[in-house]
Amino acid sequence: MVVFIEAVAERWHWVAAICVVAAVYYLRRLRWAHIQARDSIFGLEREQAALAERRYFSRSVLLVFLAFFSYALRFHILPLLPEPERRVAEAQSISFPPTATPTQTATPFIEYVAEEEQPLPTAEPLRTVTPSPSPTPVEPTATPTPGVAAVQGCTVQGVLITSPAPGAAVSGVVTVSGVADIPNFQFYKIEVAGGEATGDWSVIGELQRNPVSGGVLGLWDTGPFPAGPYWVRLVVVDNTGNYPVPCAIRVTLVK
Repeated sequence: MVVFIEAVAERWHWVAAICVVAAVYYLRRLRWAHIQARDSIFGLEREQAALAERRYFSRSVLLVFLAFFSYALRFHILPLLPEPERRVAEAQSISFPPTATPTQTATPFIEYVAEEEQPLPTAEPLRTVTPSPSPTPVEPTATPTPGVAAVQGCTVQGVLITSPAPGAAVSGVVTVSGVADIPNFQFYKIEVAGGEATGDWSVIGELQRNPVSGGVLGLWDTGPFPAGPYWVRLVVVDNTGNYPVPCAIRVTLVK
């Protein structure tokens, strides 16, 4: 159902144009019926003209409503629908948590102190105690700060971003290149999410219906976006509405 709504929303201008043309036609018929009802002498003719007038009016209103509804479907309703990957993830209970470098804790250093010679009772023979060598003190290494991985996914053949490079600093209009070509290909899209966490994704441009075996996938105009870290993700969907693990890279937008 969502795929059908997306298909209608992408062609909303054609739907609106057809509805407007049909509405103009029925408005002309409405005007003709109104004149006929006004100028008719017999009551039966006036009644038939009034019925036609109401019929043409209702059809004109319905067509104008459909034209406005197609516009609202494309720019107001479609962004609120769940993304295909979110529906598949909920059905299969698959989540893609961000990968983080594990924290390494420095091993505490214990300094050994040489044993002091203790006096022995005179009744027993004296024994010689050799002091243990004291190891050289070593400063403990600092605990590294957990880093943020610059790549997530990118493990499936046919779903890969080759440019920009993970961790790169970008600005202006960014050319996103790579590979988007899987069996039973239907479309692919490029998404961005701001910040360190990959939560809210925004689609860049339109859905692309042609596979790319190695070349330009799309353009990202960074002008409206504030400076900071961003994730750029490639999602490739097949004819069944499913998709393999997306390829996401982390970049830094500079102004």
